[in-house]
Amino acid sequence: MNGRRFEDMDSIPALRSAWAAVFGSHEPPDEAQFSVWLLKHDVSIIRSAFGTTAMKFKQQRGQMTREHLIRFASAVMNRLHYGAKQVQSSSSSSTNSHGGKCLDGRRTK
Repeated sequence: MNGRRFEDMDSIPALRSAWAAVFGSHEPPDEAQFSVWLLKHDVSIIRSAFGTTAMKFKQQRGQMTREHLIRFASAVMNRLHYGAKQVQSSSSSSTNSHGGKCLDGRRTK
């Protein structure tokens, strides 16, 4: 379940309300979509993705289909989620396996 708890599913009504407040002209995704998002991402990432999607929606003057909104929001969630993991992994390994030196003997940053 990728570290998510079943209690996270209690967030679905609040997330549906957030969606409706921003994209009122488009029906919220079904419960299964919210469940998938919650299994893969923290609620904070989902809410942040809704904000980014709302900016895109406004930029497009509301001319996005429901499916486009869902796909765009999913893509933003993945970028936020996996981008954060890449930053964590690169900062935790600040030296390489050669003791901070390149193969030719130069020091790395």
